[in-house]
Amino acid sequence: MIESRPQGRIGPVQLVGGFYYFDSSYNNNQQTFFFGGEVGGTDYQQQARSIAGFAQADWEVFQNFTLSVGGRLLEDRKSACGGTGTGLPDARDYDSAFSISYGECNETRRASAGYVAGVDGDQRWSAFTPRVGISYKLDETLLYANYSEGFRSGGFNGRGSSPSSFGPYDPETVKNWELGLKTTILNNRLQANLAAFFMKYENKQEDVVFPDPVAGTVTVVQNAANARLNGFEAELRAMPIDGLTVGFNLGFLDARFENWEDLGTLLDGPSAGQLAPIDKSGFLLRRAPRLTGEFSIDWQQPLSERVTLLFNGNYAFKSSYAIVANTASINDPNPGLVDDFGLLNGSIGVEVGNLRLSGFARNLTNANYFLHVLDVGTTFGRTAASSAPVPTFGLWSFGTINAPRTFGVDLLFRF
Repeated sequence: MIESRPQGRIGPVQLVGGFYYFDSSYNNNQQTFFFGGEVGGTDYQQQARSIAGFAQADWEVFQNFTLSVGGRLLEDRKSACGGTGTGLPDARDYDSAFSISYGECNETRRASAGYVAGVDGDQRWSAFTPRVGISYKLDETLLYANYSEGFRSGGFNGRGSSPSSFGPYDPETVKNWELGLKTTILNNRLQANLAAFFMKYENKQEDVVFPDPVAGTVTVVQNAANARLNGFEAELRAMPIDGLTVGFNLGFLDARFENWEDLGTLLDGPSAGQLAPIDKSGFLLRRAPRLTGEFSIDWQQPLSERVTLLFNGNYAFKSSYAIVANTASINDPNPGLVDDFGLLNGSIGVEVGNLRLSGFARNLTNANYFLHVLDVGTTFGRTAASSAPVPTFGLWSFGTINAPRTFGVDLLFRF
């Protein structure tokens, strides 16, 4: 990676710019077995190059009022190829291969009897993402409003097992509007930060896992069409007396897909067994709880010139949310949905000069929830009368649980 970031000032205008160059490549060799028998293997290679430049100007139009204008111009190129077959990666007997690019990789795949022509394994994407903002400072209060755009490159599925699952998938873009204020009052004893935002995604990328006749299962990225998120965040921080700090955070988020169309099998009617559109727009966005909050207390009490007693306590809350892309499941309860939970943590310690000794307790409420879940092989059908997705099949699910109630001791020494 190469990076450059010059900056300077011309009169009332502060300027900053930058240039980035990134180059990476990787190989992925997978071999799949079910119940001791080899299902098959997948080889995959990819190169990615990204070049980007950005610039921003902050102009103080008049006293305390600043206009910010900037943008980022980038170009991404990804080249990829893959093949499936049996045997070890260094002696693979290919039965299917895909891509018409990427040098030696292409020649190796083209030599296989199962080569599939017409799949373009070389793609370029370019985008310009602007940012415009205004801010006004009044005494100890800062008011601001921003508009910005974001871009996430498209790509190829590194575990695709056929031309249809190989890709490419399209880039993801987002437009974001934000309005807020930051203030400090009462001789810096009360701080408040408030923000409201609205975000609109197009071609949002979601990774999902499907059953696959070649590799057993296949993980691919889908473009889930459009999604929107809007909400607000509030942060308060108070110091009612010396040594005591009380904090409170609250967030509200309304996140939903506006449309997400996929294909599923018709389960009834004269065309049963054929593919038809299913509507996934009712699925939940991952890791997007509607409500989040936190309350914290920090207290420092000097006992002498060198000795200080320290206390910290905090309680964090999250409402229910999803941690998988396909949020409908044949499993009951659905392991990809996390129920409301709260975490209570605390610590007490003593600091003597450069040495700090403290005891801590985490997850005192002993809350249990999944940090990550892989719901393998879920497929969907639909009825002739409704395009709502109906879960029809699943292989298995597994995940990682959070740490239970934990106690410990920390020792910190500053050099």
